[in-house]
Amino acid sequence: MTHIVIGTVFLWVGWFGFNAGSALAANLRAVMAAVVTNLAACVGGITWCVLDYRLERKWSTVGFCSGVIAGLVAITPGSGYVPAWAAVIYGVVGAAGANYATKLKFLLGIDDALDIFAEHAVGGFIGNILTAFFAADYIAKLDGFSSIDGGWLNHHWVQLGYQLADSISGGVYSFGGTCLILFVMNLIPGLSLRATEEAEILGIDDAEIGEFAYDYVELTREVLNDVSDNESKFSSSHPPAELNIHEKLATSTSREHAPSHDIETQ
Repeated sequence: MTHIVIGTVFLWVGWFGFNAGSALAANLRAVMAAVVTNLAACVGGITWCVLDYRLERKWSTVGFCSGVIAGLVAITPGSGYVPAWAAVIYGVVGAAGANYATKLKFLLGIDDALDIFAEHAVGGFIGNILTAFFAADYIAKLDGFSSIDGGWLNHHWVQLGYQLADSISGGVYSFGGTCLILFVMNLIPGLSLRATEEAEILGIDDAEIGEFAYDYVELTREVLNDVSDNESKFSSSHPPAELNIHEKLATSTSREHAPSHDIETQ
């Protein structure tokens, strides 16, 4: 949970860099890009939380972070082109679309543990289409020299066709290029896309580097899966600990309860 929140904060702050920074100057257009970026992220986080609350009756922190990312992704095509009030629509529609798109992995049988497709593909597509509606020439002019035809706000109806063409062609290029790269990587020894089932059960840390970043990972593995270092082919080269996890837990528990047990006996 803490890593999810910290990662979201890093992304949120970094997003200002390439949205507002795309103006390549400290001008009003860059300021507007920063404003819509932050506003869409906030609204996206709230929207995702509300949608999850209807099912879980809990205000999910992970849901808020997911919504923030969806809002940031959606507003990116329109930052520097759309007015501030439009960012609210980007946040709501982008987060809602990405939230419902997380169900696609179950329908299609896709292994997408981090919901990358829902967040970035669906969220980005929604943002790109919304830009056709809300792009405004007066926002682009804030930098003092840019001039655009705008979108439907400026009665430039054909912009929707441009955005659809851009989304489809960009999606096909990205999907095809990624599949080609991954296909080649999968043929290279040591770069297989899938871990073995045993490695997934024991933990990728153990399988890849023979170590754990946190003690609870090894504790969970041994207590829930009943696997010790002696039984793991990945860690078998390491000498066994003086006491295994079960013995340590038993020793610790007996020490904690020994005084109260003596008092009850007396």
